Amino acid sequence: MSGQYCAIARNGNKIDCSNDEINNLTGEIAGNKYKVNFSSFFGGKNGEAEITILNENSINWKIVKNVEGGECYAPIKCNLIKKKKTSELDGSYVLKSCENGRFSIKLIKVKQDYDYLIYDKNKIISKGLLAIYNSEMPKQIDIGRIGDIFYGDSIVIQNSGNSMNQFTNFTQCDEKYFSFIRSKSND
Repeated sequence: MSGQYCAIARNGNKIDCSNDEINNLTGEIAGNKYKVNFSSFFGGKNGEAEITILNENSINWKIVKNVEGGECYAPIKCNLIKKKKTSELDGSYVLKSCENGRFSIKLIKVKQDYDYLIYDKNKIISKGLLAIYNSEMPKQIDIGRIGDIFYGDSIVIQNSGNSMNQFTNFTQCDEKYFSFIRSKSND
């Protein structure tokens, strides 16, 4: 068995993932458990974890030996529940980590495309046509000039650049990466 994990931590400020198809975990099955060796995308190597199948829709992830020589943002222990597959991006996504939900994004399906609206509280500050670059998960999308990644219930964006590529999308917020989380009401 081999595969890739993707972990998002610190309100989207640490994304332990790769857009490339790089497998960072391998293992074998023993009963209803997988014993896996893994590495992080922050240079950590030789980590060990157990994945236990709880039922057809959920698993338990538990790190038994942390990575060496780098950082890792995978949770130490968690239950993962399979979500229903959805290809629909429709919905409202809220950025709760900046000024208690001041900013939100609404995606609306129009025929085969999606329109986007970016809100500052109740005021629309940007709108246009959403660009989608791949249909596989995670989807790479552009909301205006902002490049994003869509993970099914969240939109992760890079808010600011570096000394070589200077930009800031939301000047009111300090975080480098944001996670806009799909609103449960989906209004």
